[in-house]
Amino acid sequence: MDHYGLDADWERRMRGCAKRILVIDDLANRPHDCEILLDQNYYPSPQDRYDGKVPPSCQLLLGPQFVLLTPQFEKEASSPRSRDGRIRRVLVFFGGSDPTCETQKALDAIKILDWPNVHFDVVVGAGNPQKELIESRCAELSNTAYYCQTQDMAKLCSLADVALGAGGSAVWERSILGLPSIVVVTAENQRETVNALEAGGYIRLLGWHDETDAGQMADVLNQMSKQPTVLLQTGERVRDLMRFGAGGARRLSSD
Repeated sequence: MDHYGLDADWERRMRGCAKRILVIDDLANRPHDCEILLDQNYYPSPQDRYDGKVPPSCQLLLGPQFVLLTPQFEKEASSPRSRDGRIRRVLVFFGGSDPTCETQKALDAIKILDWPNVHFDVVVGAGNPQKELIESRCAELSNTAYYCQTQDMAKLCSLADVALGAGGSAVWERSILGLPSIVVVTAENQRETVNALEAGGYIRLLGWHDETDAGQMADVLNQMSKQPTVLLQTGERVRDLMRFGAGGARRLSSD
């Protein structure tokens, strides 16, 4: 069960249909009646979040070591790319639909930076209503490549030196490949996780989408370009956080 609108009441009704119930959650804001609960996100005290919300016998699978990633990320993580802290390539991806139009801000930031020797990979999903406009804008920039619904996201993460992106599951895709990222919060359910990641020194948090603009994106990228040691340390920290992340789906199914 993976749905923010369902809770223990619905799960109890499903008891006649399933031997065991597994819940995927990250809000910890309602009770569950399940045998297993998976929350792959990072929090300082993950166990405390589900106190009193699940049965005492419930098996809790908490943290990025149980992250559910596609095999392509596991494959890339098995042969990690070595970075030197210099920014030569930047990945821009704000989710499949990018409802808050962060990709447009990022393209404005690229123009502000005017870095002809830095390559930008801009990725959008097929559901992005602005994808044609974004493709057209990318074509006007000699150092920018456009991708729509690409199957090569793991490779693009591996090739990049830093990323501009949203919270959510893409955080773990970047992290398992040791990719430092600048994060814009684009949905309320991302806020708690990204705040915890920023406090732990795992990401650079730009802020809530309504409070950020292209100038801020450009400023932070410019700052990070002058801090190669910080970039290297951040990459090492997120890779260490994810050191058991590869194979999370496989371990979950075998358990």
